Amino acid sequence: MKSIKRAMAMCAAATLAFGAMSVMPASAAADSVDVKLSPSNETVEAGDEFTVTVDFTNADNGIVAFDFKVTYDDSVFEFVPTSDGNYPYIEIPDDLEDDPETDDVDESDPEWYVNEQMKPYKKENRYILGQVMGPASEPSGSAAFNWLNGAGTNNKRTTNPGNIVELTFKVKEGATAKDYTIDVSDASFIYVDKTTKTNTALTVNTTAASVKVTAPEVAVTGLTVNPETIEFAKTGLTQAITAVVSPDNATDKTVTYTSSKPSVATVSDDGVVTAVAEGTAVITATAGTISKTINVSVAHTHATTKVNAVAATCQKEGNKEYYKCDCGKIFEDAAATKETTKAAVTLAKLDHEFTKKVMSDKTLKSAGTCTKKAVYYYTCALCEDEISDTLTFEGDLDENKHGDTEITGAVAADYFKDGYTGDKVCKDCGKVLEKGTKINMLLPTKVAAKAATCTEAGNKEYYKGGDKLYTSDDPETAVETTLAEVTIPATGHAYGEPTYSFNADYTKCTAKKVCANDNSHDVSETVDTVKKVTKEPTYDETGTATFTATFTTDTAFKQQVKEVTLPAKNHKYTPVDAKEPTCTEDGNIAYYVRDDGKLYSDLAGTQEVTEEQVKIPATGHDFVLDPASVQFNDDFTVCKATLKCKNDASHTQDVESTNIEILENVDPSCTEDGYTKYVVTFGDETVEYILTKAALGHTWGEWEIVEEATEEKDGIKKRTCSACEVEETETIPALTPADDGEKTDDGEKTDDGEKTDD
Repeated sequence: MKSIKRAMAMCAAATLAFGAMSVMPASAAADSVDVKLSPSNETVEAGDEFTVTVDFTNADNGIVAFDFKVTYDDSVFEFVPTSDGNYPYIEIPDDLEDDPETDDVDESDPEWYVNEQMKPYKKENRYILGQVMGPASEPSGSAAFNWLNGAGTNNKRTTNPGNIVELTFKVKEGATAKDYTIDVSDASFIYVDKTTKTNTALTVNTTAASVKVTAPEVAVTGLTVNPETIEFAKTGLTQAITAVVSPDNATDKTVTYTSSKPSVATVSDDGVVTAVAEGTAVITATAGTISKTINVSVAHTHATTKVNAVAATCQKEGNKEYYKCDCGKIFEDAAATKETTKAAVTLAKLDHEFTKKVMSDKTLKSAGTCTKKAVYYYTCALCEDEISDTLTFEGDLDENKHGDTEITGAVAADYFKDGYTGDKVCKDCGKVLEKGTKINMLLPTKVAAKAATCTEAGNKEYYKGGDKLYTSDDPETAVETTLAEVTIPATGHAYGEPTYSFNADYTKCTAKKVCANDNSHDVSETVDTVKKVTKEPTYDETGTATFTATFTTDTAFKQQVKEVTLPAKNHKYTPVDAKEPTCTEDGNIAYYVRDDGKLYSDLAGTQEVTEEQVKIPATGHDFVLDPASVQFNDDFTVCKATLKCKNDASHTQDVESTNIEILENVDPSCTEDGYTKYVVTFGDETVEYILTKAALGHTWGEWEIVEEATEEKDGIKKRTCSACEVEETETIPALTPADDGEKTDDGEKTDDGEKTDD
């Protein structure tokens, strides 16, 4: 079997002297492990080969054994074993190396348990951590793999999370195109605690690989159905249809079925036809673009039920004795040999005898009145319920029932004259059915007296009835009058002398006169004034101005002139906010600018200042070196950096220096890193820079047998580093009685019984 191997990777790191180092904490043991299957190709087709990688995560290097099966659909995928039966296997961590400088270790120290007791075999700078055994003999569609590194609590080697095994599969010819999964089952992972050396079975969480198989679409070219005709003897029977699609490798071999008359015959999705009722139907089978038909007929067997004879009456038809079937047909005999019709067995209704007189609301044609007798329809003497449509007989008069009526003797009421509603009289017999009543006379409405105003006429008290006017509402004393006799003419206006008023800023003036008869009546006019400055005001003295108002709407309004004192002028002060200085621009303190251009430190204008007194000079640049910007060229002969201003970090200046010195140089050894320390000078600034060079690692020679292994005891082999002459020894396991091959230099057997060099 192939050994587990890991290639060591070397790297160099550069760090500035003012940088900080960090240490990653060791991982703790988990209580579960995540196993994931990842395909190299998620979409494949027939003939393709692809790999599936099985790896596990979420577990530290305490895994000492595992066992699992890989399951797949063997009708689609073919497992392809490696040519030599070996499988790639997991990498291991660097921290499993032991310290070659000394063999003096404390075996009770848990770290020794990891670094010494668990130390893997090593050859050609690669580490052997056990063997993947598999695939074992399993049922078709699965392959089993396992790795066990010791037993009990004295396990000597553990493995790290990562790739477990890589498997190869091939897609079989004719594989159905759809999505498939390749998964892990029956998985078991064992963890050992480094300190207590106890084993724990972990919970295993698996993620399957999803692979989509695609294939060129193959069209349906033929469809055969059997039978082509179905004859059912009665309803309720069933018959299955067999359909064969060609070619065999058609992409979609689905067959669908439909019935032309589901009321006669139905068909299921899988082609089972059921007889429902007498008649014929056509079943159509379809695959792809090809359809076939199956003719279906359903016969009917009559099952008759006797219908007894019923005599006809004047209200209802009768019938002769006959037999009927559920299909709707009727027969003269129970055996259904003589079909007949509904009309042939029906007995017509008898004629009514309309001779019976019944006076009721049901038989009433027209009611009797004071002059006409009532009229009724005859009823049937046989059934007594049926009423004639045409035959009638007379009843009695109804003296209390009158026809049309009219109102006579009605007189309308008028002002100071009673009226009468009139009598209700029957037009047919002339009888007064209802006497009338008196209608009281109408009285005129009072119109109150109203005094005359300047613009409106008034009136005396009077009474209005309709379109007539009266002096009173008393029928005994009322006299008719006219509108002219009761009207009082308007008095007209009596305006006084005008008054004048200016607004607050004298820009407008209003003239107004009021009526003496009604002070709510007035005439007014507001006009804009004309301003004329007769003396200009200064900052020290007041001025004067006249405002003239000229009116045009009324000749009674005279021109008005108003002389007004103008106040002395006041200075205006504009504030200027304080501004901080920058590296390149001046700032200033807060101050005020008067309207005449003078500067003051106060709003009252008592303390005058100059532009120099309010200015704050610019700070200027204060550049310092940014250590993080230091960058060397490839041969460390030129170094570039950036200066940043302390006052404003956005102000920068790039600098370059060739003033580079090497303070110290230490070459790396097999086990220890080396380094070179540089000092760079930028004007007055200096910075140290350290370039780390990774340890070289041992350069091992070939293994030499120190002591041969026998069946009674282990052997010993050693090898030497050509660089530092450190020696490393390992145990050669004791031989078993079954070993009959020859041992190689390192004591391992070949596949045919001989041990190889590795």
